[in-house]
Amino acid sequence: MAPRVRYAICLLLAGGLGAATLSCCGPGSTWISTHVGGFFYVPAWIFLVLTVFPRASVTWVSSGAFALTCALEFLQLWDPPLLHSVRATFVGQIVLGSTFSWADYPWYVLGGLAGWSLARLVA
Repeated sequence: MAPRVRYAICLLLAGGLGAATLSCCGPGSTWISTHVGGFFYVPAWIFLVLTVFPRASVTWVSSGAFALTCALEFLQLWDPPLLHSVRATFVGQIVLGSTFSWADYPWYVLGGLAGWSLARLVA
């Protein structure tokens, strides 16, 4: 199976599991949707880029996805009218988020390491 196909499958898995955290209900559902979802966010970016550019360096892509995720988290501290209107949409909420939290960073680190490890295996 071609690497691009394997990366696309991983993208669907990471994206699907991340989306599933949003529909979680019951005890701990808020914690799961706000923090555990961040675990799947970084691998989803990693596998999106690797699906488009399958020959790219897994380490560089993983590092870039982690840096992008961190930058998007910091962007949540800024609330100009344009970003506010983008965040009001479902896609804007998923991609940009709305509330800055330091507690998201450990999940980004773990997700980045898991994504990097899985991408190395898949490659």
